[in-house]
Amino acid sequence: MPNTYLLKLSPDSTINESATTYRKYYSLAKEFKFVSPDHTNPSSKADSNWTTLRTGVLEGVTLEDTVIIVAHGTKTTVAEKEVHDLAVALSRWGLTKAGCIIFKCCDVGRADFLERFVEKAHSMKMDIGLVKGYRGTAHTIPLSKPYEFVRHNMSIKSGSKRYKIVQGKRVTYNQGELNMLALED
Repeated sequence: MPNTYLLKLSPDSTINESATTYRKYYSLAKEFKFVSPDHTNPSSKADSNWTTLRTGVLEGVTLEDTVIIVAHGTKTTVAEKEVHDLAVALSRWGLTKAGCIIFKCCDVGRADFLERFVEKAHSMKMDIGLVKGYRGTAHTIPLSKPYEFVRHNMSIKSGSKRYKIVQGKRVTYNQGELNMLALED
């Protein structure tokens, strides 16, 4: 059975609120929710029932699983890490494969971050099926199912204009599976 892993990589109230919305929706146990080790800003009470990311902790992720990364993003960074540094960190934490990585981050789908991430993951021998990221400022709305409200240049984005999906290099998905990912907000 596929699992969902939740990684909270930016230590502030905005990201904590978004990550909490996903944690509650997926009813994640401690072994499926992770917080970044941050030596300059130690974990708060909000992180007390989360597993701290450390060497090898993500080794159990399979090609059937989804990894959700909640962090601040730009067109070139996630959690203030450029593609290379993020891929190295994920590898150090044990990620060698994932069916899908969803970046719940602002702007990572606006330029070529996702494509460069797929290339870097491939060069590091990570098997990644698909990656998804948002094409503007994303704000998590806690409806019956979490929804990412996305806007850019004062306009609200809707449908597939909200996000970008990039296929990984080693695993091939069919159009039906891509359509299902589009429905997974």
